[in-house]
Amino acid sequence: MAKKRKKKEKASPEARAAITPAGTLDEAAALWTRAIELLAASIQDRLGDDGLKEAIDAFPVGVPGGGLEERWLGLFHSWITHDFVSTQLSKTLAEHLLEDPERKVPADVEAVIRDAHREPLTFWQLEALETTGVRARDLFTDEVRFISDPGLAESVKPGVLVFGRVVRAAGLTILDGYGPYPLPGGWGAPMRDAMLSEAGLPHPARPVALRHWQERTGNQPGRQGGSGPCCGACGSSRPSRPAP
Repeated sequence: MAKKRKKKEKASPEARAAITPAGTLDEAAALWTRAIELLAASIQDRLGDDGLKEAIDAFPVGVPGGGLEERWLGLFHSWITHDFVSTQLSKTLAEHLLEDPERKVPADVEAVIRDAHREPLTFWQLEALETTGVRARDLFTDEVRFISDPGLAESVKPGVLVFGRVVRAAGLTILDGYGPYPLPGGWGAPMRDAMLSEAGLPHPARPVALRHWQERTGNQPGRQGGSGPCCGACGSSRPSRPAP
């Protein structure tokens, strides 16, 4: 009688990192730069001037009267490509790019974009600083990641909160599009509890549930007008996705 095969469990990012040879930080940055260049090109191709204006108007930390301050551009780029859905489109720019048969996205770049697209914009509490980066805990899911970023490790103190999206590239985890201001760690628990209560999610939330909530409602942790102390680090006022 044939033996039943055990169901193969999906490895966590940390488990995958343990068996995947890590590249250098320069290699990770170069790979992510290639991904950003393709995503940036899709902004003009897919949205045009009118769609870009719509996105700027929808971005919660835009300058009153239109426009964006330079310090928010990295975060805006991450948000517009992975989270914003314009009234002209039914999907995000990243999804359109990956599904476009006319665009030949290299396999290594495609893998990085897909991985980034699964990750939410979220708050990370920095628990330990090392010379090569920081160990950080997702405020909502309690996932712990090691973020390779010597500059970040040198510029912050343990316990503070930073906002951004983690990206896996060349076997390393880097932080993309993070807000320009670290927040006091004491803001974490009340902000977390208020936002998870609004979302109807337990703590710790499952990462896929957190991302699904963001996609379904357009809510991003830190959005203006949301529950809890808002840093104005980011948010999404994008229209809800059309029903399938």
